[in-house]
Amino acid sequence: MLEADPAGGDLGIRLKPAEGALPASPTVATLAAATRELRPDLVGSFAATVSEGLAVIPGFLTREHGRGMAGLWDALATACAMADVDVVVDVGRYDSASPAAALVSRADAVALVLRADPASVVHARELARQLAASGSSVVQPVVVTRERDATTDRADVDLIFASAAVPVRSSLHIAWDPTAVRSIESCQSPRGRTLARTKLVRSAQTIIDGLASSGVEVSEGVAT
Repeated sequence: MLEADPAGGDLGIRLKPAEGALPASPTVATLAAATRELRPDLVGSFAATVSEGLAVIPGFLTREHGRGMAGLWDALATACAMADVDVVVDVGRYDSASPAAALVSRADAVALVLRADPASVVHARELARQLAASGSSVVQPVVVTRERDATTDRADVDLIFASAAVPVRSSLHIAWDPTAVRSIESCQSPRGRTLARTKLVRSAQTIIDGLASSGVEVSEGVAT
């Protein structure tokens, strides 16, 4: 998991490993600085393993902290594209002017995360249209919703996208499961028996299976 939100992120604060805190380095900024010497194992070598099946590279805290990455986003995208591990990148609230555009353009698939409310769906619809026009290969809408509402919410989202002739895959959902999120933040393994049975992890695996069915190559268990 690579946190690459140009506006800053909070992964380093939210994750609470047994040791007390994630180390201050490496981060996405130190990884970007190292891309002057590209190699397949570069991204993996910068990731901190916080539990079985969960390795992360935190982002910087604020937009100002990320200014030192100017000119390095393209190289970072190349490092991710050539990595010998699967890389899931969080680019935050995205638009075509984002410094993270290089990461999105090189991605095998783009998961467009949205809520089922009208404002979020319309914003996502227009972004999906832009992504499709720019040549993004697989655009996968992912609706954050309660499990009991998932079927209805996904159908509503698909109808809005289809009525606007936006070329995306049928939506999937990620379960709203705060308890499981807190367990992951405390660095329990998603592969553990307890978390693997949660709605959050099971819905995440469904997303990975859906991407794999579209031709995107993913490693076994990458959803965890």
